[in-house]
Amino acid sequence: MEVGGAIITVEGVTAHFVKIGRRGKVRGPIKADQVIIGRDAYAEDGYEKKILLRSGAHAENVYGETIIIESYCHISGEVQYTGELRMNEHVSLVKAP
Repeated sequence: MEVGGAIITVEGVTAHFVKIGRRGKVRGPIKADQVIIGRDAYAEDGYEKKILLRSGAHAENVYGETIIIESYCHISGEVQYTGELRMNEHVSLVKAP
């Protein structure tokens, strides 16, 4: 599933792969094996095996096995991981992972 604009849902989005394009927005939980949150995109809550936040992405809460956060991302909630967490410089976290 690719999101170029916005998705607003209470039930959430469930898919094998979700890509949120540049400046895209997803409100509601995302449940997927792999998620890419594009540059300057926004996602509310994510529950994934593998998640990549591109430079400048914003997210509320991120839960996954492997999480990669590029520079200038902002996480305003929690980051919880069970495997690996990689963060570039200039990442803004409200809470420590």
